Amino acid sequence: MIPAMLIASGVLVMWAWSLPTGSSLFTLLTSLYEGGVTMKHLTATSFALVGMTLQTPNEAHHARTRVSLLLVLLTLQGIALLSPVLPYSAYDTAALTVDPGEPSLATILSFLAVAAWTHWRTDWLWLVPGLAGGIGIIGHVGQEPALHHTAALFALIAWYMRQNSPSAAASGAH
Repeated sequence: MIPAMLIASGVLVMWAWSLPTGSSLFTLLTSLYEGGVTMKHLTATSFALVGMTLQTPNEAHHARTRVSLLLVLLTLQGIALLSPVLPYSAYDTAALTVDPGEPSLATILSFLAVAAWTHWRTDWLWLVPGLAGGIGIIGHVGQEPALHHTAALFALIAWYMRQNSPSAAASGAH
């Protein structure tokens, strides 16, 4: 269910960018409230890719599909991470800040951790999106420009990763 929610969220935000930016539906889908930080195409695409990757069965004959989705995700996040130092970057500030059109470092690291987890299934990688989601939710409550509505999606991803980690499977905690 969580992978389907990620796919739907990503697709809805990508679709919302085709709407007039002043419309209430655009605001609801991209930032949840008027004046909030909007989720951009790169982040929406990345959430949809994560959902597709988590939806892909973990069997050997699906490995090529999973690797292809992960490579696209890694490429997108690698470009975002390196964009402040690439010669064609439109932004002069570091990825540590929330810049218009640029994902934060926490967002990039969370997507990279999810990509690594889908391949290696280590027990601790859920902490990265979990911390980003938790900090973003706290920031959202305090109206700080943190991850905002991406925080809830990262919290869901972290919960999914924890529930599907090797130690959870071994203990039967599904």
